[in-house]
Amino acid sequence: MRSFVFIVMVIAVAQNAAAYRYALLIGQNDGGRNEDRLRYAEDDTKRFAELLTELAGFERDNVITILGADSSGLIGGWEKIEKKIRGSRTQEDNLFLFYYSGHANSQSLLLGNSTCSLQKLEELLSNIPAGIRIGIFDACQSGAMTAFKGGTRAEPFYLKNQQTIKGQVIIASSAAHERAQESESLKSSIFSFHWLNGLRGSA
Repeated sequence: MRSFVFIVMVIAVAQNAAAYRYALLIGQNDGGRNEDRLRYAEDDTKRFAELLTELAGFERDNVITILGADSSGLIGGWEKIEKKIRGSRTQEDNLFLFYYSGHANSQSLLLGNSTCSLQKLEELLSNIPAGIRIGIFDACQSGAMTAFKGGTRAEPFYLKNQQTIKGQVIIASSAAHERAQESESLKSSIFSFHWLNGLRGSA
């Protein structure tokens, strides 16, 4: 089974040969002083960037990858990619993809000693001038297990009112009380490992 997101990407370009694909990828191992440091979030982000340019038709200049980002770095990257999209003549036919791997809680992405609220992220994503917007979040707020992707047990974070938004897909690695684990043997988070392998064809 091919990934739904991969199918959406193919359809987007098939509809308009002049359309472009843009991506902002954020990887942050450091969730601040109250969180255990992750080992593979930044590596997963680099691997996803490589996949997008190798297999998914993204031009390298249209993929911005930021590792170890704080909130200002995320916003700066967002402004840069949005400027690129607004400079396109085919804005509504374009596709934008946002990927985050790191720590989060029910209110914010945890970016080192700073945070980016999910409300702010929702506003940014909704305002991107692209016909298709995809958000992929490899993060959780659950559990007390070895090497889980940090936080306290709670309902999963999410962007509200998604049913009222057209052209937007949100994919998260964990639901309520699930753990987004990292694996020493895989050298990756379990979600991103299988996600990327699936996109490469194993699905």
